[in-house]
Amino acid sequence: MSNPINLPSFGGMHFGSTLDLKIFENCFFEEMHYETNIINKIIITKIDYKPDEIYVKNNGTVGNCWLADVMDSRIENDDPIQTLYFRNFGDVIVYFEKEGFKFVSSTNN
Repeated sequence: MSNPINLPSFGGMHFGSTLDLKIFENCFFEEMHYETNIINKIIITKIDYKPDEIYVKNNGTVGNCWLADVMDSRIENDDPIQTLYFRNFGDVIVYFEKEGFKFVSSTNN
């Protein structure tokens, strides 16, 4: 596992472990380049509830509690799996939207 990327929290509703984010596994983000017909994808391969020390010590009012492994098609030479540490799933969406990606729900969910 790579060193987790700690995502900033952009706020929003927070449900801790009561919301099972596994429904987002196999969903993906895509970035389309129409001029070159290249489509980059970032696929969510795994999501686990794993609160960090800050989250635990502060009764969930701050800190991160979700770990997600994502496979990034833009990474060719190294391991394409990155691990994200976040508080709300919306933080993941904002993080990749800022890089030009659009969230796509998987048809398997």
